[in-house]
Amino acid sequence: MEKRKTKLYRRRRNSNTVVVLVGAVALLYLVLQTVHALTNHVTTVAATRVTVENSIECTGIFIRDEVLAEEVTSATVKQLVSTGERVKNQSQLAMVYAGESALETSRELELLEDEVSLLRAALRSAGDYSDTARLDQQLTAAMRTLSVQVKDGIVTDARETADSLREQSLRRAAGGLETEALNAELEALETRRESLSSRVSGQTRAILSPATGYFSETIDGYEGILTAGLLETLSYEELVEILDNKPAPSESKALGKIVRGFSWYFAIPLPADQAHRMRVNSAVSLRLSQTGEVVDCSVYAIRKSEDEEHVLVIVTGDRFTPSIVSLREQEADLILGTYTGLKVPKEAVRVEASTKTAEDGSEATTSRIGVYIMSGSFARFKEITQIYEADTYYVVKQEITGPGAANALVMQDLIIVEGKEIKDKKVLK
Repeated sequence: MEKRKTKLYRRRRNSNTVVVLVGAVALLYLVLQTVHALTNHVTTVAATRVTVENSIECTGIFIRDEVLAEEVTSATVKQLVSTGERVKNQSQLAMVYAGESALETSRELELLEDEVSLLRAALRSAGDYSDTARLDQQLTAAMRTLSVQVKDGIVTDARETADSLREQSLRRAAGGLETEALNAELEALETRRESLSSRVSGQTRAILSPATGYFSETIDGYEGILTAGLLETLSYEELVEILDNKPAPSESKALGKIVRGFSWYFAIPLPADQAHRMRVNSAVSLRLSQTGEVVDCSVYAIRKSEDEEHVLVIVTGDRFTPSIVSLREQEADLILGTYTGLKVPKEAVRVEASTKTAEDGSEATTSRIGVYIMSGSFARFKEITQIYEADTYYVVKQEITGPGAANALVMQDLIIVEGKEIKDKKVLK
């Protein structure tokens, strides 16, 4: 009896031990799984499309071939051109009047000239509806042309187009007007115009352009310092000295100046390590901080300083705007390139070995550069092509067509930034 109790006790104890062991193993398994889940978490970020600029902040100075216009000694001057306008040699820049009375008479005469011109245009279409369709086409074309000219800052041409548009509009509306009434009004205006012309005769003098080029009202004292002849010899040290020793404000009484030629130049002092990305004749852009406008240009020259730690960079362009012909020293962004693609964090980029078997049976190992993405529950490797490097990310090419498009990174792909033992086609969830 005593022996039976002992055996039964031993069996129960053994069963309890087994239960405890199984429970301990199960608990250990759960703990390990929990630790693994906590330590092997996967962090992702969506691939987004970005456009970035590779640019350098700088301060430079414009160099132009400039010649001063005639000095103005009278207060009664009527300027005929605006800054940025293209002018021809010996064309009129302004009219100088003998006195204030002559100037006022001239302004009245100018208004009469416009009215006479418009009335003559109206007479050509008075009582005639036959050319209405043709005028409608001309009006549409003129409005499109004017829109382009205003957008591009072509002041002179825009003014001429606006005058033509006004004349055509009057002709379009003159079909129902009476010819006799128009002739009578025209005759009265012409009589008044002849009277005003006789009053200002001999009391005016024209200021003519000394050269063909672009007019600017701004005179800053650099006209005789930053000349076109300086471009071939200017050094980094000379430019720094010019920037440090600004000329005194100009006391010239010239009406303005003419920027000759078809090109402008912008000289920039830079650290040598910022200029290594540039080459002579390479295309760049310049964003002027004062106006915000961006102008296309190219690298004209790159010259090292005597200690070779700095360089002088000169860029040149041929598009003239009012800002280009009047600004001098200017803060700007020198844009070396603009890149559009997908943004990929640097820590997500991986280099994976790939083995390929040739027809003769030999194997070759190559490297693939790419990222892992979360595709459903799996990790998937996608190759990338870098087009720009920033501080913390790359901009990579977005393959839309071509043989690699099927396995290319696309917008909103979940790029795996952090995770352990990530492999292609590995189950992560």
